[in-house]
Parts: sequence; C-alpha cells; structure tokens
Amino acid sequence: RTSIERYYNAPLEYIESIQAMFAGTPRDAAAWLGRYAEAGARHIVIRFAVDDHLADLDEFADQVLPLVRTGDPS
Repeated sequence: RTSIERYYNAPLEYIESIQAMFAGTPRDAAAWLGRYAEAGARHIVIRFAVDDHLADLDEFADQVLPLVRTGDPS
C-alpha cells in the first residue's frame, strides 16, 4: 500500500480501479501476464512501484520474462 500510494500519489483503492496491479512470485507473475497474452495482448506496460526501477527491471527480465516467453510458468 505504502509503495503504491507514494509512487502514484493517490490512494491504493483508486489506482486499483483504473489499472491492473500484481504482486507475487516470478512464476505467479508469468502466469498472470500469460493470461493477457492468451487473451490476445501484444503489448503490456510494466511499471514497478519501487525506488530503484532499474534493479527491478533487471530482476523482472531475469526471472519473469523467460517464464513468459516459454509459456510455461509452472
């Protein structure tokens, strides 16, 4: 809650009402993103509600993207 509200400067409930949000393990993230791909999404914007965006982007690229690309997060 604190991270989201600080990042967007708005209450969590409002942010949840205007965009999809996720928090969880890399496998869960890959499964969550995979559902968008299965539904036909070709572009997805990923934002990290953290101070060090570059570090989280690297972690996402290392841990989540390979699972999304293979289509097998399990």
